[in-house]
Amino acid sequence: MKLLISFVLLAFCLKLAFLQQCRQVTVCNDDMSNGDVTKGNKGDVGIPGKAGNKGIKGEPGEIGRKGIQGESCSLGSFGDRLMEKLTRLEELLTVTTTTPTTTTSSTTTTTAAPALSSCADGSTTNGVHTLQNGDEVLCENGWTVFQRRTDGTEDFEQTWDAYRTGFGQMTGEFWLGLDKIYRLTRSGNCRLKIEVWDFDDVYKYANYNGFSVDDESNLFRLHIGSYSGTAGDALQYHNNRPFTTLDRDNDSKPNGNCADEYGGSGGWWYGLCRRSALNAVWGRSKTRGKLEWWDWKHTGGLEATKMMFRCDEQN
Repeated sequence: MKLLISFVLLAFCLKLAFLQQCRQVTVCNDDMSNGDVTKGNKGDVGIPGKAGNKGIKGEPGEIGRKGIQGESCSLGSFGDRLMEKLTRLEELLTVTTTTPTTTTSSTTTTTAAPALSSCADGSTTNGVHTLQNGDEVLCENGWTVFQRRTDGTEDFEQTWDAYRTGFGQMTGEFWLGLDKIYRLTRSGNCRLKIEVWDFDDVYKYANYNGFSVDDESNLFRLHIGSYSGTAGDALQYHNNRPFTTLDRDNDSKPNGNCADEYGGSGGWWYGLCRRSALNAVWGRSKTRGKLEWWDWKHTGGLEATKMMFRCDEQN
């Protein structure tokens, strides 16, 4: 019973709602029929809304068909000639590259400068040179340096064999060797120049004509001619004297060895005993036994010495 009553009430309510809607439509139509209808102005465009989300990417399409293959490119007759010339040019370059090697080697061999006969050769530069006879010498402005003292770094209290063959370094203090001095001065057409400095850097020199040294069988005897210079003639006393060392006493002194006098005087052409001793002990003290050149520095006082010869036609 209650269900039936509810159904009836629902149907009634629906009916009332329908009638009410119809009434409103009727009223609206009546109003439009009783007056003129005027169209209103178009409103402004509204603000665009935000873009929507990006859609899902579609699947790739099918691969197109392969195109027709074109014909191969040809250089033609001009290209063929060009390739021939390039090949020929490469062959020529290969021949040219190998040819200079033989030419350069031949030129170097045939144009090599001959060895010097002496330091007096006009083309000689200062420095150490190997001569035609195989001797290694120090050349300085055309002169052959055979003795140099500068600071006492080299010991000149040496044996006969050492003075015969030479010792020291040509870049510093050294003695060339009596054998070499003999070979290079035996012509007799040579000049001797001696340079000396004291510890105040005062410089003196002594020149001698007719310089030579005998061979070992004649005890390397000294020969000099006339003197000129500023140091005084302190070597003439030693002319025609044989060479003496610590172990070979050839001086004129009856008792003792002049090479061992005053604590060690080095090898020299001693008589009885000396007026000069440029191979003596190096030192600043002005005492006997040091480097001496009596005509200028009677008891030592020499700091540096240099002995050299030149053999040419200017003598």
